[in-house]
Amino acid sequence: MENRCPECGTTLPRGVPAWARQLTVGDVMTKDPVKFVRVMDETPISRIMIQNPMTTTEHVLLLDAAQTLHTTKFGALPVLRDGKPVGILTDNDLVGGLVGLLTQGG
Repeated sequence: MENRCPECGTTLPRGVPAWARQLTVGDVMTKDPVKFVRVMDETPISRIMIQNPMTTTEHVLLLDAAQTLHTTKFGALPVLRDGKPVGILTDNDLVGGLVGLLTQGG
């Protein structure tokens, strides 16, 4: 039985494509983010960042990182490579990735 849109009758795809489930943090993260220098001028880092942040790596499946953000209600995860920051995964990065998926033609 085909799944159809109740409004227009268009056949809807079944499930999530396998390639979409293989997306990683590295596919959508913001690389080498720069903090707003003027806003942060003379602001101690301890005022804007927690002491032991939860982090991720570029190779973690995007689904797993998204579930972490959703569960913890964090807005971002620093992305580390060999213990050094290389990017950040934000809720905005996830929305951008979703937009990219939804606008792909198949």
